[in-house]
Amino acid sequence: MSSSEWGNLLQNGSSCVDIPMIGQQFYQNEMHAYKEELQVIGVRFEFGEASAYIGRRLMSMAASNMLTRQHVYELLRLIRFLQQKVLSPSKLVNSVKDGRWMKSTLGYRSPSCCIIYDSDWAAASCISTQPFLDVGFYGESILDYKQELKLLGVQVGFENSEKVYKLVIDNFKFSSSSITSDATALILKCIRYASPCDDFLRKLRDLKWLKTNVGFRAPGESFLLDQEWECLLKVFDVVPVVDSWFYGSKISPYKEELKKTGLITGFDQASKTVANIFKQMVLKSSLTKASVLALLACYRKLRTCNPIPVDLFNCMRS
Repeated sequence: MSSSEWGNLLQNGSSCVDIPMIGQQFYQNEMHAYKEELQVIGVRFEFGEASAYIGRRLMSMAASNMLTRQHVYELLRLIRFLQQKVLSPSKLVNSVKDGRWMKSTLGYRSPSCCIIYDSDWAAASCISTQPFLDVGFYGESILDYKQELKLLGVQVGFENSEKVYKLVIDNFKFSSSSITSDATALILKCIRYASPCDDFLRKLRDLKWLKTNVGFRAPGESFLLDQEWECLLKVFDVVPVVDSWFYGSKISPYKEELKKTGLITGFDQASKTVANIFKQMVLKSSLTKASVLALLACYRKLRTCNPIPVDLFNCMRS
């Protein structure tokens, strides 16, 4: 049972569900005198109750696979209509937001589990499988209702928030063919802002996702150049050095995060690795003229440094 004001508005604004309103004229407007009795037998009087009724009816239709694309548009239009009439859509929104009725690229999800794809999500889509709102199913016009979708809980835009970074981690997928420099930077942002993420770090340590001069490598077998001793890593071209041309400056602010993945950034580790490569090449008599000259130039540069590459220098002497 409605007041004439919001009852007419709700009837006019809602075409997706028939609302059973008591016919006041039929009863000659005398029903209000029996409000308490009507409440006892279950008649609803409040606008919020009527709104929730619409939502429950829609969810019932969804459960029976009867909720169509048109019903979704009508719901969005109703939410907009109520806001324009300065009537709160909160009861309506709350009654539908947890149902799995919104079509995403991964099947039906609740609105809070859906994302509107835009260019800001491009990097995330390279390294994760996300339930993007199925615009192919709903049509481009669905994007005209971003504010209403946001009210329902749909993720609109890529926000620099822990929630979004956790979404990427929780839906992480890996393929070296799809890893871009932006995607790598996003992985490092996830480590920084979605802490703790120990399981994610363990996963990253075993994957070959870092672009080096010899292809994609796992962090634990890759090196980050340091200007003070970069000559050490350039002696042999088989040393996997992070590809600075590929990344530019995009990953440079995330040195601590790179260390957490196992990337080798320390001088001692670099020295031992180069020393081992040197030993193998000497044993195989495969040391080239270019490598010898690079090694001597490196020796000249680093012999007065502190620390010095002890392992390498000892190998050269012996």
